[in-house]
Amino acid sequence: MKPIELFSGIEYSTLQDISKIDLDIKRITCNSQDVQEGDVFIAIKGDRFDGHNFLNAAIARGAGMAIVERMSLVQDGFIQIKVNDTRRAVSILARNFYRDPSKYIKIIGVTGTNGKTTITYLLEDIFKNANFKTGVIGTINYRVGENVMDSEQRTTPDPLTLNKLLRDMIEQSIPYCFVEVSSHGLEQGRVEDIKFAGGVFTNLTHEHLDYHKTVENYLKAKLKLFENLSQDSYAVINNDSRYRDELISRVDAKIITYGIEKESDVMAKDLRLDLNGVRCRIHAEDDVIDIKTSLIGKHNVYNILAAASVAMEEGLGPDRIKNGIMRFSGVPGRLERVECGQDFGVFIDYAHTEDALRNVLGTLRQITKKKIILVFGCGGDRDRTKRPEMGRTAAELANFTIITSDNPRSEDPVKIAKEIEEGFVGMSSKYIVVPDRYEAIKRALSAADEDALVLIAGKGHEKNQIFSNHTVPFDDKKIASQILKSL
Repeated sequence: MKPIELFSGIEYSTLQDISKIDLDIKRITCNSQDVQEGDVFIAIKGDRFDGHNFLNAAIARGAGMAIVERMSLVQDGFIQIKVNDTRRAVSILARNFYRDPSKYIKIIGVTGTNGKTTITYLLEDIFKNANFKTGVIGTINYRVGENVMDSEQRTTPDPLTLNKLLRDMIEQSIPYCFVEVSSHGLEQGRVEDIKFAGGVFTNLTHEHLDYHKTVENYLKAKLKLFENLSQDSYAVINNDSRYRDELISRVDAKIITYGIEKESDVMAKDLRLDLNGVRCRIHAEDDVIDIKTSLIGKHNVYNILAAASVAMEEGLGPDRIKNGIMRFSGVPGRLERVECGQDFGVFIDYAHTEDALRNVLGTLRQITKKKIILVFGCGGDRDRTKRPEMGRTAAELANFTIITSDNPRSEDPVKIAKEIEEGFVGMSSKYIVVPDRYEAIKRALSAADEDALVLIAGKGHEKNQIFSNHTVPFDDKKIASQILKSL
């Protein structure tokens, strides 16, 4: 690709005539350490690092051109092209470089605090069951057909990675891509130049306030997905959410509502919930779909409704939707069972917000009378306001809680635990603090019997424990299995 093609739709300035720059662009990157001979390097000013400070390093590695917000004194003849905002420009550059892939594939974006991963996994199984090839981009990994790539814990990737993944899907003739769209990704413009065929809103609760500062800002970020939907696309909205009116008022696209409590376009009725799974009936216009699944809990009924709403809008019939849901075995780390022959239930769950913890504990409370032993902590260098709230939720809904560490990062795990403990003040629920997560899990499993179940919450599918200056392997499911086998 020539520079003049790459800069289509971008205002820029340069000392050279861009139409005469003789450079065949093969790669573009924002990482100076990733630069190869002839690459275009984009200098982005981030919260912690400024790419402009690494311009000479990129040149030393063979960069053929740089896109900058401010010109730098570098070697003679090196091409710098100045734009107003490199973070905004990279989205357009990525779109141009990969030939606007979102025009040629149907992309469904799913946003909200909880449920994104389960909904994208459900959609994948429903559409695969209907003989469609699919791509999925989200928290656990990125999947292009049968190819699986590590997400590196970034739910919504940067524009360069995102557009490359979409182009790869097109090359494999994949017609559908389901994307988890995070509030960070929306706020930072990672999907600003992506054309979505549809958007799904799940719910919104306290999370990421360390980044967004207020719930209002958090909601504003989520709204970006729906404000950018075109009139020929559609918005699938949780009708039972307190934010449904504000969402609907911002949408020009076709609106499809789903819910359990309020009358909605797609509704679940006749719910039966137990430890074996969910049974319900989905009602949508003249269609009634009887659902039986091993997914546990009312929150998963909402996830099923969201996925079914998308499938119906895309023209899939009731039988295909039913079969796709019934074959779905769940998402790693989302109320995932650990079975090692023990006579009590053990579940791993990603619940790391107050709302998610309340949902999963409330779910277990609804479907069993067994004693609940809970193991959880709160992440360091993240929203501190949720810590006492999660403590209060644990005190209300668990019989016995072991407060432990969960990616403490630069914070002291004991201090994090003390902030969680504030939620137990005035409550009768028993708890202890065991900062070592391995020991906390061992204490919980050792204390359980046939009249109890153990919920290990917070990490879910994650495979590591993050400290201030190092990361260690830590897989809740593997650890629990090892301990159970040794008991």
